[in-house]
Amino acid sequence: MRTFFLFLLPACTLLAKETTQRVFFAYETYYRDYHEKFEAPLKSDEKGVLSGLRVGYDYDHRLYLGADLGIAWGRTRYDGSTVSLLTGEIAPSEATTDNQIFNIEARGGRTFRYRRCAITPFLGVGFFQWNRLLDEDREDYYWHYGAVGFRSVCECTSFFSIGLNLKAMRMLRGEISIDTNDHFFHQILRLGNRWQGLAELPLTYRIDRHWDVRWVPFFLKQNIGRSNSALSIDPDFGTFRILEPSSRTYVIGLRVESGFNF
Repeated sequence: MRTFFLFLLPACTLLAKETTQRVFFAYETYYRDYHEKFEAPLKSDEKGVLSGLRVGYDYDHRLYLGADLGIAWGRTRYDGSTVSLLTGEIAPSEATTDNQIFNIEARGGRTFRYRRCAITPFLGVGFFQWNRLLDEDREDYYWHYGAVGFRSVCECTSFFSIGLNLKAMRMLRGEISIDTNDHFFHQILRLGNRWQGLAELPLTYRIDRHWDVRWVPFFLKQNIGRSNSALSIDPDFGTFRILEPSSRTYVIGLRVESGFNF
């Protein structure tokens, strides 16, 4: 039995190429679960499937440099509540939300190798934006972020590899822009900056020396802190205060990449 395990161990080692450059084009789809932290009976939840495209580039020759850009779109089901500005009465509300998401990120790091093994710690910066259109109301969430994490890849055979990527992100200068057309007001609030996290498990099949196909299951958790409150004046309903509650989002999905290595 001991001999058997010693035989298997080298079969799943980390790939160690001296020079790697890769560009990829990807399609991704994911389930998004968004929850605002209201006190009952107020609530605001959204769930649904979004789809998107992503392109990226990675350079790895001891020094690591990488960047990617992604867009996504789709409709989610809104299960929430409304508050009457006249009476304060709370009523349940259900609707469909149109979503658009944009994300861009750049990374830099250092690759460490042991025998045929490699792991790449990195630092990065990025920008994230979520446009949310519900009936005639539009909310745009956006923030910059700093990132820290690592990438790895394990070559199990000459044509198949598995990896693990982990990343923590800290929101910076988060804001929300609110346009409520039926009440004729526009407001920008400062969001509470929170930590967020991403885990990926890339599975790569090498077609030949240059081309590969990569399946990347991923899980993302996004926390957003409560905003400041702001005074708003409506010609019909008078003066009132608005704020954005804290929230959390769970995202679980799959990205399929077509990559070219050179």
